[in-house]
Amino acid sequence: MTFAKLSAIIYAHLVYATEVIGALIILAFLLDICMAEAFTAEQAAFVWREPDADALLHDLTHNNAFITESTPGVYRYHHMLRQLLRRKFALLPQSAQTDACRRLGSWYERTGEYLTAAEFFRQAGDWDGLLRTAAADCGKSIGGEHRQMLLSWCRDCPEDVLRRHPDVVCVLMRKLFSFREIPELLRLRALLLDALQPGGAFCEQERENYLGECDLVMSFLRYNDIAAMSVLHRSACKRMTRTTRCIDLGGTWTFGSPSILMMFHRAPGQLDEENAQMRACMPYYYQVTDGHGSGAEHSMQCETDLLRGKLTEAEIGCHLSRDAALARGQYSILLTAEFTALRLAQFRGNAPDAGLERLRQTLKGNRQFLLLRTLDLCGAWLDAQRGKADADEWFMSPEADASFLVPVLPMLRPGEPLFITEGASDCWAMLSAGYKAVAIPSATLLSRADKDVLQALAGERSTTFHMFPDQDAPGERLFMQLREVLPGLQHHSLPPACKDFSDAYVQGLAAEGLMPTHGRDIVRESRT
Repeated sequence: MTFAKLSAIIYAHLVYATEVIGALIILAFLLDICMAEAFTAEQAAFVWREPDADALLHDLTHNNAFITESTPGVYRYHHMLRQLLRRKFALLPQSAQTDACRRLGSWYERTGEYLTAAEFFRQAGDWDGLLRTAAADCGKSIGGEHRQMLLSWCRDCPEDVLRRHPDVVCVLMRKLFSFREIPELLRLRALLLDALQPGGAFCEQERENYLGECDLVMSFLRYNDIAAMSVLHRSACKRMTRTTRCIDLGGTWTFGSPSILMMFHRAPGQLDEENAQMRACMPYYYQVTDGHGSGAEHSMQCETDLLRGKLTEAEIGCHLSRDAALARGQYSILLTAEFTALRLAQFRGNAPDAGLERLRQTLKGNRQFLLLRTLDLCGAWLDAQRGKADADEWFMSPEADASFLVPVLPMLRPGEPLFITEGASDCWAMLSAGYKAVAIPSATLLSRADKDVLQALAGERSTTFHMFPDQDAPGERLFMQLREVLPGLQHHSLPPACKDFSDAYVQGLAAEGLMPTHGRDIVRESRT
């Protein structure tokens, strides 16, 4: 059946439904919400702004109007109806399109789905809304796959709007550093300093706080010169009366490295001086970041002592680092201290296996899935030291690289399934369960090149695509978005008690048959 014929059938059903409750009202309702992939009754009422949203939904779903309740409380359009409505939406006056996108952006901002909110604000031309939601996100949802999106925000946003939002300018600067977009970072810094001139829109204390945030971000350009970084940290301390808003304090301090000594030791013969600098400098950083990285100085010192054979001092340092890290929930620092402790235990003739497993359970229980890959590498190093090697480990495969940050796509074998997850935590949980996975938080953030790569995988490598959507409206909505790009994407259900795949993994369900049988068979066959 052609698209035109099916569209005519859908339209006839709509006419039948709308004859009962009013064609103009129902069409306006459908157009208002059609840009959302899936929606709840509460969301429809918020966007529609009229008291009859529940009644409209009831009539539409009970009059065969191609709208279904896919999971309790979550509604979806039939994809043909959605395409038809979006074509009509594109013909609406620009003011009507802008208003609808702005209301959707406000809804997603309200529910904490900041990247989706930012996308709709961008479509509405609401740069203030986009920057507000980006500041609220604090860069937590922005990964490497969002590089071009971030650059477009920076380059397309009017400079006068950027000047009104110093919070987000600092967040954008920090992410630009991560993406090595230093010229753009420096351009935003110049804008920020211009906006913070005395006598401008900000009071003196606000000015000083934002200047301190700027110092903090600019310190990353001095990595890994401890003293040079600390000059800017101390300047931030003098200026600021609050903690930073531009750094995710729950994020890893080590970027996944198992050794702080290897991160910051930079000159032969200077290790003692570098340790002294860490002890002197870290308290200033802690002051403006509320303890981000707590225990780092003890971790660097205890590894130094271990390498020098000062075993008692090394053991004491491990305890100091471990206690400081746990007190602030700094699991990346905890891992570095525990790795040193495990090396010490092995040197003394004690097997590290029990300690590795305890640390694994601690990281899993606190949803630190990124660090589980680092822990695998630590375990491999310990095994190598005692003449052991497991050829079945992921890092021993011919396609694997020494870095766990290498994308999973080059490691896919022909016919192997690829699991798509909503966020990094689910992705790392899937990888830890032994499956190839990528995190795609929003289909609209996929570039044309990304879509071409994924579609080529299906054609050239017979890759199958699978997804365990989160058990909420955003999860189902993402599944529907991605199925438009990957029509063969297969839906798998989580156990009722689990809100997402990482939750299932923590509870041990992933090892008890949660994965689809055919997926396990495909993986097994592809490895033989």
